[in-house]
Amino acid sequence: RQWIWMTLHDAYMVGTHWLRPNMSDELKERAVCKVCGQTETMEHILFTCTAQGRETIWSLLRQAWSASGGTTRNPSWGTILGAACTGRHAGGQRNMTATENRWAILAIESARLIWKLRCE
Repeated sequence: RQWIWMTLHDAYMVGTHWLRPNMSDELKERAVCKVCGQTETMEHILFTCTAQGRETIWSLLRQAWSASGGTTRNPSWGTILGAACTGRHAGGQRNMTATENRWAILAIESARLIWKLRCE
């Protein structure tokens, strides 16, 4: 849950967060992806960067989801960050089906793994 909250609130130190005036030049270099040379954003890290491992993780997610009988879902902001919100009903009670719960776990943990690999 913390990863989702931090991502939704742009609270991670990526991209332009490193370009604050009080940051040293060494820290400002962290604003640019070392693999692609683009200014980093969470979207870049999760969906567009060519860094090793990202596409493999998304491919494994698709395979696991397909093997569990799920219909085709491609990783995107909506399918990843919205996964934890599915199954809400009046009164805020949570009532996720097993399929929704499976997707939420697979999708969120896959995205979080990409983030963790990026941080190493």
